[in-house]
Amino acid sequence: RSAERLGAVRADLVARHGEDRFPIVVADMGSLASVRAAVRRIEETEPRLDVLVDNAGPIFPERRAGPDGIESTLAVLVVGPFVLVAGLLPLLRRTPGARVIAVTSGGMYTQKLDLDDLESSGDPFSGARAYARAKRAQVALVREWARRLRGTGVTINAMHPGWANTPGLAETLPGFHRLMGPLLQTPAEGADTIV
Repeated sequence: RSAERLGAVRADLVARHGEDRFPIVVADMGSLASVRAAVRRIEETEPRLDVLVDNAGPIFPERRAGPDGIESTLAVLVVGPFVLVAGLLPLLRRTPGARVIAVTSGGMYTQKLDLDDLESSGDPFSGARAYARAKRAQVALVREWARRLRGTGVTINAMHPGWANTPGLAETLPGFHRLMGPLLQTPAEGADTIV
């Protein structure tokens, strides 16, 4: 979502690899217009797409709706990534060996997927509960994508990178962070698991 932060990552990659081959595409996964604009930009500028990593993962302290009227957790973790994958599917299909990796969470096992309340409006809102439900929905969609994409040359998987000691985890789940602190991976270790 931040051109400035992406620019810093890009500059680091250019310095490490000695070549300028890291285009930036800014997208807010909670906004369908932003996701669709990102799809158009990628389609216009990229001849291939080898890997798409879906790693959006906020936990919101209060229930709120995004710009499309969809509860923000569901919008960012499920609806936005679905629109992104669907939009980029033609490019993925044209790229031999393309894959989509959805980064999920073991927290999904703490909640059932309530198809009658996908937007977490029935119970008093809990950011952690909405996150777990959205991650469960994400994995269900990945299974369906895998079924539909069988034989197309596009592979899609969901994976848990392990619990990583990130500022987001410390801020949103402080009790879990304190309890698990010594056992948590570094962010780099979590990213390595995805790779």
